[in-house]
Amino acid sequence: MRKSIFFVVTVMLLCWNAANAQHVNVTFRANLATVPDTLGPNSVVQIRGTTITAAGHSADDASIDTLAPGVLLAWNGHSTMFLKHIEGDYWEATFPIPAGSKIAYKFFTNSAHDTVYSGADWEHKGWEDNIKTIPGIYSGNRGLDLTTFTGTDTTLPLQFVNGIKYGAEQYFRPYTETDSIDVWFRVNMEGWEDFNDQTQVVGVRGGVSPGYLGDLSWDHTFFLTQEKKHSNTGQCDYNGKYFWSGHVRIPKESVSAGQEIEYKFVIMSKGDPDDADPLRWEDSNRSFTISSTK
Repeated sequence: MRKSIFFVVTVMLLCWNAANAQHVNVTFRANLATVPDTLGPNSVVQIRGTTITAAGHSADDASIDTLAPGVLLAWNGHSTMFLKHIEGDYWEATFPIPAGSKIAYKFFTNSAHDTVYSGADWEHKGWEDNIKTIPGIYSGNRGLDLTTFTGTDTTLPLQFVNGIKYGAEQYFRPYTETDSIDVWFRVNMEGWEDFNDQTQVVGVRGGVSPGYLGDLSWDHTFFLTQEKKHSNTGQCDYNGKYFWSGHVRIPKESVSAGQEIEYKFVIMSKGDPDDADPLRWEDSNRSFTISSTK
């Protein structure tokens, strides 16, 4: 009896390994700082798309593809490929994708709900904008090509969800990376009723006083730039012009991993120098933590 049990278990393991070898565990990482919306940890972040095969599936195919048991890929709410919130604007998930396959996909986000399904009123309120066409992948979608990949696991580079412009590169950055620690500040001013973008601007103060911590200072304002109306409006709740953003650099040698940096958003009169007194400060300090200086 013991030999029979061992034989059965061995066969089951061999079958599982054979099936598992037919898939690649692909980790998707997304940054939502570029979505013209304000999302929380429970907001919907979903991958939608289709497989592209020799049988004729294309990037605009309306079918529902089963990538693995329980893993469905579709261009609508049928997709079960949801990313989970990690921290801040970062979301991540790993899915088994058939080895040797090619898929076209887009990110879908919705801040007002924690799930989405086919037929929901908000089923299509949250598409990202088109991506620059990739050879072999159609209709301005993101592409994943595993046709020459021979491993069992892979992690894709970080992808910013495209709420910036039509035809952005798949792995675009909203800022130019430097040798410093790059911090992307972004704030939604839609809820600040007495803010007037015709006479006022938004900035950031923080870091140290006196002096500077890179571009940050409690005595000087780092001015943010008002964003333009986006061709994609995310959940369709906000106009892109309500968002102000900017790229702050902090020298690596001036901070340490785990260090907490405090800051506040401030309102300034348009045309004021950076050392002028702000018209208004936020009530409480915000903070972010230096995760690494490497």
